[in-house]
Amino acid sequence: MVHTPMRTPQKRFYIDEGLYFITAVTHGRHPFFQEPVFANLFVVDLWFACEVKEFRLYGYTVAGDHVHLLIQPFGSSNISDILGSLKRNVSRDLNDTIRNRPRTRISAGDDSNRPLPGNSETVRGNIEAMKSAHSNLNPMILERHFQLIHQLRTKYPKESKIGFRVMEFRWQKSFYDHIIRGERDFREHLDYIFGNAVKHKLTTAPADWRWMWVYGMDEPKEFR
Repeated sequence: MVHTPMRTPQKRFYIDEGLYFITAVTHGRHPFFQEPVFANLFVVDLWFACEVKEFRLYGYTVAGDHVHLLIQPFGSSNISDILGSLKRNVSRDLNDTIRNRPRTRISAGDDSNRPLPGNSETVRGNIEAMKSAHSNLNPMILERHFQLIHQLRTKYPKESKIGFRVMEFRWQKSFYDHIIRGERDFREHLDYIFGNAVKHKLTTAPADWRWMWVYGMDEPKEFR
């Protein structure tokens, strides 16, 4: 069922359980995601966002300066809610990692996807706050996500491959979305995601690109 055309300031249409192909780009096209730790952080946050914001993920790929997603919201969040939350959390995770910032207590109603590092009392308090705010989430998924974020933070910068000078991560404002119209359109965009890393000469074999997944492949358990 299609809603009565409802437009946001970005003139977006929201469709009940619609499928969307989405592209989000880094500010100034800076290739932050050439850094493996940063690409990993994005993917970890993306999988967790599926649980927090309730959407089905059919595919994603992460390139140096952009990401592509194929998603289907099924809960109360529309694509603007989903991308807003995801982009905020990725920005916070990357900038906390770059700056090695101490962890702080999250506030009530915060849609933060993880507790920030700190003493055990602060971490436990943040976990409990997340459980209260998102009672639908499996506690084991919460715990696992927090562990993954912590592991990635500890790998940077000692495992940095790029050696970026310290700067702030930012997204380009807004994002591009396309409503999927039928099976053929779905398959074409799934194939586009699958082959995107080859298109950008990041690999010679699509399935070898670690930061890509499409429906039908085994789920990347290392990020879940």
